[in-house]
Amino acid sequence: MQTKKPSILFLGTQMALGGAQTVQLTQADWFHKQSYPVTVAFFYDKEGFENRWKSDFDFRVINLKGWTIEGKKFSNYLRLIISLFRLLRLILKNKFDIVETFGIDSNIFGIPIAFICGVKNRIGTHHGYTGITTQSRLKLHSLIINSKLTTYLITVSDALKTQVINNENISAHKVKVIKNGIQLFSEYENSPVSMEAVRASLNISRDEHVVLSVGRLVIEKGFQFLIEAIPQVLEVFPNTVFIIVGGGHMKDTLNITAQKLGIEKSLRLIGKREDIRNILQSSDIFVLPSLSEGLSIAIMEAMNVGLPVIASRVGGIPEIIQHETNGFLISPKSSDAIADSIIDLLKNDAVRKRMGQAAKVHIKKNFTLEGMALKYEKLFYELMF
Repeated sequence: MQTKKPSILFLGTQMALGGAQTVQLTQADWFHKQSYPVTVAFFYDKEGFENRWKSDFDFRVINLKGWTIEGKKFSNYLRLIISLFRLLRLILKNKFDIVETFGIDSNIFGIPIAFICGVKNRIGTHHGYTGITTQSRLKLHSLIINSKLTTYLITVSDALKTQVINNENISAHKVKVIKNGIQLFSEYENSPVSMEAVRASLNISRDEHVVLSVGRLVIEKGFQFLIEAIPQVLEVFPNTVFIIVGGGHMKDTLNITAQKLGIEKSLRLIGKREDIRNILQSSDIFVLPSLSEGLSIAIMEAMNVGLPVIASRVGGIPEIIQHETNGFLISPKSSDAIADSIIDLLKNDAVRKRMGQAAKVHIKKNFTLEGMALKYEKLFYELMF
């Protein structure tokens, strides 16, 4: 019986701060620490992380240089074609046993190349839909997943499995669910910066309430509804500050909305940050008003530090949050529901702390990196041996 550990290529679309990238990198790191031969590759570096990630991780991190943000359409298509040849050469040279792709675009481009190169097991993963996912792209995606090119498609929640079967007509026997998991913050070596220091850096005093949200500034994250809820909260708790971490094309729109509502002094749009843990531990409540979601890493990280979460009842979110036990599930697009939930939690410190503690226990029990990675390992071994 073969005992050699299979070599794995983890292939993502873009080097950027995001949930899919977090899953890709932490999963690769876990397998590397179990002595698997691991390589991580991305089609392009969207946010300038190439050198940083090459330095941070002991396994190989490769930028295929298939796109640039500033590039014109023709030149980018040429870069993409060249990157596909780079990927083909990478796979042929290393003779990977498994290629796992992260997200719709990586599935579309990576899985056929892996098939052409003779990779035995070609695993696609699906982390949810974005506003730029066109119908033609979904049709191509379903064609690739349903064909013999793909071994399995992994969805990160039960709800997403139902969606891909219904929305993309993907065959149920091709889809498996492995829910996301996170590296618990208690496993990190470095201690977080003090709450006072973090708040001081954001011009927030010790006695102010902090409501935090994290995500790309795009329509599907629903931040406009959070901002519209702020005036109602300030009427009851004027000493509340709202922080949104993340970058995106809606920043100017959200700032204009805040100005019209006269609440710009209570709102901080602080852009992309890598010190999320410190900001989480300096906050009181976490809100994610998404209109669609796979299985949110941001929610898991908030719950991991003991924050009660208010989030929309969409996608896989109800698979994480137990309503009125470790957070509140609310209807999407409801500013009133967001405001009422925040006010309820700010009025009752005991409930807020109880929910936060329940959230922390729930994540530690059900949504760890170790638990997720062991499920992938079990699948890989079933396919290999």
